[in-house]
Amino acid sequence: MSGSKRRKFASLLPALHAQQIRQVVLIGSARSNHVIALSQLLLEQGIEPYFLLKQNHQPEPQGNSLLLGLLAKPERIRYLDREAWKERDGHAREWVDKLGPGATFVPEGGFCREALPGACTLLPDIIENEKQQGLTFEQVWVDAGTGLTAAALILM
Repeated sequence: MSGSKRRKFASLLPALHAQQIRQVVLIGSARSNHVIALSQLLLEQGIEPYFLLKQNHQPEPQGNSLLLGLLAKPERIRYLDREAWKERDGHAREWVDKLGPGATFVPEGGFCREALPGACTLLPDIIENEKQQGLTFEQVWVDAGTGLTAAALILM
């Protein structure tokens, strides 16, 4: 994991610890780099990941979905079909309520207030790189995923 994910997690993980979170429901697809990366960090931090995933239509797990099967107990994985996926945050809130105090969810792609401070570190780093290289970048291209990094660039 690197780049914008690393930046988002740099502020998200301390926020989870400050809130004394012990269980996190992650939202995404079974092929999501975000879900895999954050679940590994949560496990390292002693926080239990749970997974609310978009229904996968591939019969055999491969890539990230294969790795997810190795990281997660089957009872911690729930799949939503296309129709239910439209209400994924509501389904996540229900699961968090059942898990009880010390549980929360991280929206798809980490698009949440706690990840914003980390995402906002990109523009100062770009400016510093320009100074170090004696350049002025005319364009900056970013991955558009959920848009948090792009929003942070605009905000900054």
